[in-house]
This record gives sequence, structure tokens and C-alpha cells, in this order.
Amino acid sequence: MSQRQVQLNRDLAAKTHTADILAVVAQSVREFNLVNCGTALQRLAKSQDAHGLFASHRGGGGGPSDSQPNATGHSAVFGALLDAAAALIQQRPQYCESRQLASLLHACGKIGARHQAARMVTEVRSPRSWKKKQPFEK
Repeated sequence: MSQRQVQLNRDLAAKTHTADILAVVAQSVREFNLVNCGTALQRLAKSQDAHGLFASHRGGGGGPSDSQPNATGHSAVFGALLDAAAALIQQRPQYCESRQLASLLHACGKIGARHQAARMVTEVRSPRSWKKKQPFEK
């Protein structure tokens, strides 16, 4: 992890409000690694004002996001965060630990973005070259 990514993680961990978390995401999502994506999603899952804000990502509608003036902008940034996480998993699935993946999925579930969480997982394809040899294989 680069010093910049460490600093981004500290910044994200210090945020408690959805708008503040998404501001960091909007500015820096292109620099994120999978840890940063996970931290941002976990902070969003813990923020009390995030729930119901991303109704468009749940396939729903008519929820609280319709009355939020920033909902469209927040939804776009949230979508960029999910896309970044999915792309990082797709690019190097061999470096995605099961603990990281579970954390990402848990955060998405708490936020209500279950469809996107499922997309992140189903996009990962493991080539046979990543298969570890069993002790009895030659």
C-alpha cells in the first residue's frame, strides 16, 4: 500500500457522515485500492444517514433518495465506488482475500446494494493457473 493509500484510508476512517465519505470517494476513487474501497463501504454502512440514500442501486425507488437533492450525485459517486471495487477484484482476484471480500459484501448488504455485491462476486473468474497444487499432485 502506498503512502497515499494509507492517508486515504485514514481520511475515510475519520469520516462519519455520508456526504463526507462520498466527498473523499469522489476526489480519489481512481487512486483507491481494495482496502480503500472496503473502508469507504464500511464507513458508509456505519453512517446513519446512508441507509435509503442509494435506492436506485437496490433496484427500488420511491424511497428517501427521491427527496434528497444530492441523491443523484451521491448515487453516481456510490456507483463509481462499487465499480472501482468490482474492477479491482476482476483485475487481480488472486490478491483479494476472503476476509476482504466478506467485508465488502457485508457493507453492501447493510447499505442495501445487494445486487451490486452479487455482481462483484460473479464477475470474478479464476483461471486454472491460480489453482494451488494439492500435496499429492505432481
